[in-house]
Amino acid sequence: MRTRVALSVALTVSLLAVGWWFLAPAALGGRATYVVTHGVSMEPTFHTGDLAVVYPAVDYRPGQVAAYRSNLMHTVVLHRIVAKTAEGYDFKGDNNSWHDPEHPAEDQMIGRLGVRVPHGGVVLGWIHNPLVAGVLALVITTGGATGATGVRRRRRRRRAERAPMSIHDLQLASGSRWAHAAGLATVALLFGGLTAATYVFPGQSVEVQKVPWTTQVSYAYTAAVSPNLVYPDGEIHAGDPVYRKLVDRLTVRATWSLSTSAEHHIVGTARLWAIVQGPTGWTHRIALGPAQEIQDDRTSLTGTLNFHALDAVVVHAAGLTGIPVDKYTVSVQPLVALRGSLAGLRFDDAVRGPEPALALAITPSTVVPAITTGSAAAAANAATQPGQPTGTTGPSAQWARPTATKHSTAVSRPGTASWQVLGRHVPLMPLRWAGLLGTVLGLLALVVLLITKPDRTDPCAREARRYRSSIVPVTGLRLVPAGDVLDVTSMKSLAQIAQRFDRLILRPAATPGTFLVEDGTDLYRYQCNHPQHRPPHLDITSTAPGRHAQSSSRPEPLPKAL
Repeated sequence: MRTRVALSVALTVSLLAVGWWFLAPAALGGRATYVVTHGVSMEPTFHTGDLAVVYPAVDYRPGQVAAYRSNLMHTVVLHRIVAKTAEGYDFKGDNNSWHDPEHPAEDQMIGRLGVRVPHGGVVLGWIHNPLVAGVLALVITTGGATGATGVRRRRRRRRAERAPMSIHDLQLASGSRWAHAAGLATVALLFGGLTAATYVFPGQSVEVQKVPWTTQVSYAYTAAVSPNLVYPDGEIHAGDPVYRKLVDRLTVRATWSLSTSAEHHIVGTARLWAIVQGPTGWTHRIALGPAQEIQDDRTSLTGTLNFHALDAVVVHAAGLTGIPVDKYTVSVQPLVALRGSLAGLRFDDAVRGPEPALALAITPSTVVPAITTGSAAAAANAATQPGQPTGTTGPSAQWARPTATKHSTAVSRPGTASWQVLGRHVPLMPLRWAGLLGTVLGLLALVVLLITKPDRTDPCAREARRYRSSIVPVTGLRLVPAGDVLDVTSMKSLAQIAQRFDRLILRPAATPGTFLVEDGTDLYRYQCNHPQHRPPHLDITSTAPGRHAQSSSRPEPLPKAL
């Protein structure tokens, strides 16, 4: 038996150690980090709502799926490693046609993929619901308390089979004392689970308010050439035609700014990108410069377009697709990530949509510019049809005018934390204090119950205290009942008989373990002492007509009416 118990304990400890090693979250000192996927960038490997468990690695290699903290988008990104460069790791989503704009360093890496759980994020989010978590805690704690009570009952049953039981042992077997202890432990566990849930699942009350704000982008491009008939002053300005025989590279400048009438303090970063798009739909992203901090609601970004390098990208894509390309589009636009406060409320616009773009339709001989809003496809359409642009084109004066984009962002103010239960917001702090108070009171009551010595007084004295309102002590009692003397098996039955006949219970001083009820004919008697310690019988004789005098020690059945 002991060997079996030792093996069970060792197996349990081993399983717990293995489970902790593979499943313990990093926030609790473990190795695992749980990432819930969103979007379509990793399809068909991952879908929205899947759960990825990643583990830190000493070395990350191309081809591995890994997670990193993006400083640009202020979130965790799970993509596949394409290459390792001097700047960091080059990532790309399996379903994306472009590489990630950021090259995370070693300190940004979280871990590589260990386990993929389809729809695991949906289940995890469901469990994080406070109402569901409370129900699970209730089931677990109740089941644990019930199991512990069952174990104690089985142990008591085994002990009972080994040794005879005394009156005190019989009272323990009734379970009243230990049942109260189990109940108090269950109450303490329930309130402790409620308290823990308030910390594990900190609810938030978010006040949402929509505040209007506007971003503006203006573009300019310049190039230095030798003075000639086409460019007399030797410079090219925004709005001037660009001829590739005379110009091999173009410097693009984008000025981004934010304006709003609300009080605000917004910071962030912006980076200028060039998106090369071929006529068959493929795209390739190229960073034109490092990320710049946004200061005083504005920033200026500058990058250089080398037409020979762009032609090389297009030629390489044409070799892969087998489709020759005679013209393509380059869309230049900033990628902006914002954070801060707006109208006194928390503002987080980490992943922003595309700003208005400078679209350049490039052919072997010319570069046709246009400013457009929307996607790169719209930019390509606008640039290849300069007669019908969606933005601004033409004289140089028009290029100096910024293109505005209006926004209405729902910003949030952290309020009183609460849980949403059955469609209602329940404040979190009262629940937390109630849980703490219930846990403390339950534990105190449990400690008091366990350290208090059980009532080991004479069982007759306990019976007398329980029914003291109906018991009358008498001395020198000598009863001559007209009927029989009937013994009953419990004090409770005797009390019911006394109540039935509206009589008091008599307790002779000579035999304190004997209790009597007389109904005018018969005499009902209860003797609470154990048979081997029972005092001498009270001298009671029966002189009922037609009956022999007797002293009845054999229990008689009670009348049916009782």
